[in-house]
Amino acid sequence: MIPTNFALIRKNEELGGSRSKASAEYREKAGSKERSADESVDSKDDVSQWKDLSVPQEKTERQSTQAENQEVNELLDKFGKLNMLRAVAIGSGGIVGLMAVLA
Repeated sequence: MIPTNFALIRKNEELGGSRSKASAEYREKAGSKERSADESVDSKDDVSQWKDLSVPQEKTERQSTQAENQEVNELLDKFGKLNMLRAVAIGSGGIVGLMAVLA
């Protein structure tokens, strides 16, 4: 799941995207350059993700190509499947735990 997330973050950075409107404004004023996925997750040179209540950034600075759109859509589909698998695993664990407690 992490490689998929990092690939999506990397693509967003390549297109000049930020996670929120406040983040985009802050990075523009600060003159922040493109970051790695690790730096983005750690909020390096960015506003705090815990205090940022602004709306998501709707458009990146650079327009994406059709090939990039297809790549991102494939990554998002993969992310959705992995997230569903994670939800099923957590739910199954909860059911097993409940059965163990009630037994």
